[in-house]
Amino acid sequence: MTPPRAAVLLVGGLGTRMHPLTLTRPKHLLPVGGVPVLDLQLRRLHEVGVSRVVLATARHAEQVAGHVASHPVEGLDVLLSDEGTPLGTGGGLLAALEVLDAPDDEPVVVVNGDLLTGHDLRAQVAACSPGTDIVLHVRAVDDPTPFGTVDVAVDGRRVVDFREKVPGPPGTLVNAGTYVVRAGILRERATGEEQSWEREILPVLIADGAVVLAHRDDAWFADIGSPDALLTATRAALDGTARPALPTDYDPRRAIDPDAVIDEGAQLEASTVGAGARVGGSALVRGSILLADVRVGTGAVVVDSVLGEGVTVADGAVVRHRAIADGAHVPRGDTADGHDEGSSSP
Repeated sequence: MTPPRAAVLLVGGLGTRMHPLTLTRPKHLLPVGGVPVLDLQLRRLHEVGVSRVVLATARHAEQVAGHVASHPVEGLDVLLSDEGTPLGTGGGLLAALEVLDAPDDEPVVVVNGDLLTGHDLRAQVAACSPGTDIVLHVRAVDDPTPFGTVDVAVDGRRVVDFREKVPGPPGTLVNAGTYVVRAGILRERATGEEQSWEREILPVLIADGAVVLAHRDDAWFADIGSPDALLTATRAALDGTARPALPTDYDPRRAIDPDAVIDEGAQLEASTVGAGARVGGSALVRGSILLADVRVGTGAVVVDSVLGEGVTVADGAVVRHRAIADGAHVPRGDTADGHDEGSSSP
């Protein structure tokens, strides 16, 4: 089975569902299981044989560039396609393919940047045999509404229709966000303007007769687009459920950064703690993500929450079901509770 060699990661989204955490960083640099999502994706792509990746970036592009430079993956050549103004999933992909400069007949792996998936990528690439233009990873879901639905011919393989985010019955096949695309099918389609891969480019290609196949694989999968999804994926990484989607060298024991300080009597359960963070004595941190330099005071409680860099939670304060912006402060005796975004005080 010939391994994939080239890939594009779509990391140019605005991350609005992840606010306020994405006001100061791209969502792809937020951690799952203590490791930035981008690092997990790059390392896994390299493990299946990819040697060259283009990152389709827009907002926070300089942070992505700096992170990649300081966290290289040995043997993986990573290039950036900076869109400036976001070009959408389609426009970003077309611009990235120009940077990649792959031969027309080369299968290129394309992955959404907020996605972790344990499916067999090598098998998906192998399905892109001569005469095939695109292979979509599809899976069956109970609620297809958040996804693009995929209709296949009676052979169960040829994709005959694709509709983005429409209602459907349980068990409907949906687009799972990983594609294998022969570069030539998209050559000279870049316009420099915003285009949607799901709403504009892919349906047109299908209607024009491109050979688009479905590769079904129902392995573990997570779309990490919101704080709740980030927490769910982190719990799956720590308890082993997400193992198929993670690089082989992922170690859940590293979820607590060695530069973090956990005071005597503090309780940590199914959580990750970033560099320079400190959890005070008798504090409880459960099912949460603490980014770098967070301070959790003595006797404080943090449950099912994501705390941005430099957040301080005063002694005795309680934080439940929150995503709190960088640098925010939860005062002594305060209770920050609920699924709303932001901080309890400026």
